[in-house]
Amino acid sequence: MTHHALGSRRLRVRMMGPGGHSWADFGRPNPVHALATAIHFFAGTGAGRRSGTSFNVGVIQGGISVNAIPTEAFMEVDLRSSNPLNLDALDGQLKRAVGEAVRTAGVECKVEIMGERPSGATPATSPLVQAAVEITRHFGIEPHLDVGSTDANIPMSMGIPAIAIGAGGSSENVHTPEEWFDPQHRDVGLHRLIALIGVLAGLG
Repeated sequence: MTHHALGSRRLRVRMMGPGGHSWADFGRPNPVHALATAIHFFAGTGAGRRSGTSFNVGVIQGGISVNAIPTEAFMEVDLRSSNPLNLDALDGQLKRAVGEAVRTAGVECKVEIMGERPSGATPATSPLVQAAVEITRHFGIEPHLDVGSTDANIPMSMGIPAIAIGAGGSSENVHTPEEWFDPQHRDVGLHRLIALIGVLAGLG
């Protein structure tokens, strides 16, 4: 069950240049090269080495032909941390790396925030978490408290007690072509959820 909200910030970094022919205009600023340089600079800063912090360049696109210098290219970057200060530091490292790449390559750049989820936590000693722990054990499952990015991020960031719990079943290889889900024991997860709601409503 998730009682600690993992904060995230997603940015789109767009590089722009004049474009041109790969031979006749060789040497003109290349937005794809600039993105590659930015990624190299960012990864080389030791970004994401803090505990509870990660980053991922999940999308990179640009260009229209193998023999044309692109006029535009962009990447989408996912930054995550359970600590808001570390998330801000990671954001700063990325923007410094991008700025250095822009100066090196001679391109123009635009950085925009695609989305953001704040971090927060519901203490493990809170009545909500303790009730969920007891209910989980009642169903013969040893509870595991973890950190994650869920719909509970917003209330946790506002100081409102919240958690996210599994609804049963099992899965592996998340976010890959081999991802799978087995609904076996999903009924146990749903019964646990109903029991927890009953306890919190004073019916247990």
